[in-house]
Amino acid sequence: MSALASIAGGAAIHAPAADAAPQIAGASTPNWDLTWLDELRGKHKQLYDLGTFNLGADQAPLRYTRNFLDTFRDVYALESPDINTLVGVSGPAFALNASDRLWEKYAFGSDPRSSTPPR
Repeated sequence: MSALASIAGGAAIHAPAADAAPQIAGASTPNWDLTWLDELRGKHKQLYDLGTFNLGADQAPLRYTRNFLDTFRDVYALESPDINTLVGVSGPAFALNASDRLWEKYAFGSDPRSSTPPR
């Protein structure tokens, strides 16, 4: 990276927020009910999105969440309710959140690209 690029990057990082263009919601923005977020009262919050997670490649997708929680517990002696962690599960990662009944009904894991055999 050139010195000029470093200076430009540093200037961008330290630019005042007042210079940023305001974000205005478009007319097509749905009215989502986000009141449940008010229940997250912890000082530290983290969201993990597993929507595109490849369960066949990594058998421990929740380790990121666990590492986050373990670190705050072990290093800072903080646990719930001071820490709030959410995990979004959708798309290819849906099987992680599926019940045993769904695994049986739809034969999750029978796809040869999956390393998890059906039960």
